[in-house]
Amino acid sequence: MEPNIKSYEEQVLELGNGNMLEPGCYNGKMKKLCDISDIKTPGIKSPGHCYYNGIENIYYVVCPKSMKYFEPGLFSNMVNLCAVVLPEDLKEIPSNCFASCTSLSEITLPSSLTRIGGYAFAYSGLTSIYIPDSVAAIGFSAFTDCSNLVSFSMPAAKDSVEFCSHALEGCVNLENVILPEGLKGISHNMFNWCKSLAEIKIPSTVSVIKLQAFYMCNHLQFVQILSDSVKFENDAFDFYDGNGIVEYKGKRIPMSYLRPADLQDRVDLMVKLV
Repeated sequence: MEPNIKSYEEQVLELGNGNMLEPGCYNGKMKKLCDISDIKTPGIKSPGHCYYNGIENIYYVVCPKSMKYFEPGLFSNMVNLCAVVLPEDLKEIPSNCFASCTSLSEITLPSSLTRIGGYAFAYSGLTSIYIPDSVAAIGFSAFTDCSNLVSFSMPAAKDSVEFCSHALEGCVNLENVILPEGLKGISHNMFNWCKSLAEIKIPSTVSVIKLQAFYMCNHLQFVQILSDSVKFENDAFDFYDGNGIVEYKGKRIPMSYLRPADLQDRVDLMVKLV
């Protein structure tokens, strides 16, 4: 179910406890520390510009409403950052943008967003994330090792969407996953070490489940595959020792049977026999 997405203004007013905060970075007492342009990033620096060095003091960020672009790694390692209001027309969250923001438990992504870059939220404190249907690509390890992440939801996509390898790897407390029609495939190590994931529905547009996609997902009990034409790469369910079931083409196949290197042959055989 789509959440009630607050507008930019509503988010700013909520953060400011009824006051319309001006764009910038704030400390824990809501005192403005600097503008976003004053944050040091790994990229090219402007000679003579006085950058703000105390990122550990930044707790809240209000981006300018019309801001179009973030530098890679812009907010990375802000360990006390706990709330961000993003621009309403932002197209991309670039690589490492919120990496290691361990206090950031939630964020509202704008409906304009089309891409989430590699490691964008890796090692962050997110507990849940809702991906808008405008997103067409989620980069390599975008949510890797988000150990507090319980819910990942992308219920719809306007067009086709691609999740790169390791997208949700190491999300050890991930329990609820909703994937959209339009998803092309379950990528290499996409759910690697998601040890709390018990069930998942694979959309009908998925044509491949790649190598070690569900590696070490030992709590997995039920995988429902809606497509009737899927390529299973070797070891897609590698190191699985539970009693789960894969439902494919109307057949229920024991997951423990789907570990070996001749996986595709085994799936085809089970579909015929079961």
